[in-house]
Amino acid sequence: MRLSPEDVEVFYEIQPALFSFVNQQRKLFPEIETPEDIKAEADMDTFLEIREAAYEDQRLIDEFVAANPYDLPAGHLEITRSWRHFLADTFYVFRYLKKHTIFLVDNEPPKAYGVLGLNDEIEDILYTKPPILVQAVLLPFREHIIYDGFLQPYNVHFGGNIKRRLNEGYRIAKERFGGITSLPAEPEEDPEVVEDSYDRVLTAFRRWLGQYNLRRETVDRHEHNVQRFAEAFLAQLDPPLALHDVTTEEVEEYFAGDLPPDVDRKHSHTSLRKFFRFMRETDRMYYDQADGIVRLV
Repeated sequence: MRLSPEDVEVFYEIQPALFSFVNQQRKLFPEIETPEDIKAEADMDTFLEIREAAYEDQRLIDEFVAANPYDLPAGHLEITRSWRHFLADTFYVFRYLKKHTIFLVDNEPPKAYGVLGLNDEIEDILYTKPPILVQAVLLPFREHIIYDGFLQPYNVHFGGNIKRRLNEGYRIAKERFGGITSLPAEPEEDPEVVEDSYDRVLTAFRRWLGQYNLRRETVDRHEHNVQRFAEAFLAQLDPPLALHDVTTEEVEEYFAGDLPPDVDRKHSHTSLRKFFRFMRETDRMYYDQADGIVRLV
């Protein structure tokens, strides 16, 4: 999916103006004096050098907005101001969806960003099938995320192990943070982000329990006990803790205190043991981290 033509026009009014300002402030290329010069005369190497300078120092964005040297409308300036929240990183272009393209950051924890194209679909620019490793800058644009018009792909072939790791990373990113479609993203420790992740991982836990042909009430009990551990204990920590980040320390503290009145201690031990087996066997946690909890409970 792409930005609307009207929004693409706005983008290409803002970016040359900003880059022209940056070029003048940093005295990079004296022959380039106006936004029109950026569009007409800047070759790729020149453009990239100015681009790098623009993202090296976020104060330039603030100075540009304050000075407004090219009399941009207020709405344009608001968009430009939001570009302080840009993300410059190496991403995996992971999947083309109907609504956007998934850019996956394979960090710890992984995050998945839904990115729109500009004049062209991202799929039509990159040609090859995902995953594709690219250097990119992601920008907020109103309620969307776009890239800044330049993608640098790496000619790398990925084997089965890497693809499996990326699939696992995408699954974890969706469970922990959902699909991120605006910038800045909510902080990882934001209570709403953490609590939403409980529902998503518990849904996966229920599916995993389905392989054992357990009675419905047994599955409900396991889910309930883990949910109470999450909501009555993990969510009350400062900052709240995701189920993916639990250690033996939190589990020990939970059982050392008074459990919620609707939770049986023995059943809760059993449920948490099964849950962290699920987290271990599906690679949602580091093996030793999850295995330590399984052994504890």
